[in-house]
Amino acid sequence: MHAKEPQPLGFRATDPTNHLDPHDNYAQMHNQSPVFFDSERELYWVVRNDLIRYINTNPQIFSSNVELFGGTGIVGYPESVQEIRSRGVGHGDTLITNNDADSHRAYKEIVQRAFAPRRVLMFETQTQDLAHQLIHAFPESGEIDFSSQFAVPLTFTVICRQLGIEEAMLATFKKWSDSIDVLLSNMAEEEALISAAHDELALQQYMLQRCELRRKDPKEDVISDIVTARFKGERPLNDTELFGILNQLFVAGNESTRSTLMGAIYYLTQQPEIFDQIRDGGQPVIKVFVEEVLRMWSAVQGLYRRALHDTEIEGVMIPKGAKIHIRYGAANIDPDAFTNPRQIDLTRAQPRGHLSFGYGIHHCVGAALARQELVTAIDLLTTKFSKVTLEQSPSDFHFFSSYHLRCLESMRVKFWT
Repeated sequence: MHAKEPQPLGFRATDPTNHLDPHDNYAQMHNQSPVFFDSERELYWVVRNDLIRYINTNPQIFSSNVELFGGTGIVGYPESVQEIRSRGVGHGDTLITNNDADSHRAYKEIVQRAFAPRRVLMFETQTQDLAHQLIHAFPESGEIDFSSQFAVPLTFTVICRQLGIEEAMLATFKKWSDSIDVLLSNMAEEEALISAAHDELALQQYMLQRCELRRKDPKEDVISDIVTARFKGERPLNDTELFGILNQLFVAGNESTRSTLMGAIYYLTQQPEIFDQIRDGGQPVIKVFVEEVLRMWSAVQGLYRRALHDTEIEGVMIPKGAKIHIRYGAANIDPDAFTNPRQIDLTRAQPRGHLSFGYGIHHCVGAALARQELVTAIDLLTTKFSKVTLEQSPSDFHFFSSYHLRCLESMRVKFWT
């Protein structure tokens, strides 16, 4: 039997209309094939839920080592950018990317201890207090840019407090975080990539300075836990390992939660009846709503793998070395995995069945903290206000240009008392 040719990808992943509502494209894909090929980016897309679970649990075939791609999951960096990045300590083969080996478990155990349930609970009251402060600062009209006046300061301040870094530098941290996203997406012009690479070096220098301070004077924070930990109980982490871990925690710890919170409020403006159901049902309903938003919005639309051997996916031959994009956003509305997959269902029996926090060894270590932030924020907003309305046309939304992130940069809304 001859191998099947993959279906061509019929849209651009970076198209703003796809970021706003990718579900029509995904539904069409599920009706056609589980495997597609993006000829522009030379990537095989896998969109079916069960196949993505299979890929994530077989790293010996599908590697997450993005360094095999020349630095990102799409294309390599220009030489000018590589030269700037070479001045730093690198990222190391630690958590989310670059590592499928046994050492991944050792690194993850260090981070899981730092994000232990006791610490997440310890910060719950602080998160509530911070959300209260931000709501109190809303103008009397109730009209705000939800990103800059709530989502960004909430998520950035929470991760800063968790890590133990200076909140006074919030604006600088946001700039650095955006630059890391520019590098990860690798969609910008060379000049912008060069600027982002310089920002990465600045972030690296800052983080390592904080690590040195915590070595001398440990506190009750994540950086202290990580710098005083021992890899496999034997040695402290080196600078490359430290930055590899902290960089991923810093960026993933704010960006995906911020994006999901934006998505939650957007859905509440489009389906006001959900707002009323949440107000009536309280936290049990809010927790299901959060899982449904995580599934439907899918802040991380997909990640990358590379085939370590010639292999086959549903009859499509994937050659050794081929780049693969596992599209979580599509898997999260797979009709074979979810009933009424394109609807927010507050009665869904297994609301945590989505892949928005990954699957297998790379499941997100910060999932509990993200859920806590989202539940706390939505609880307070729906208790304080009677409804929220969108004060701009969705056609005017601006999304960060990314192949794998769904990141709405601003959104004007009005909260009504």
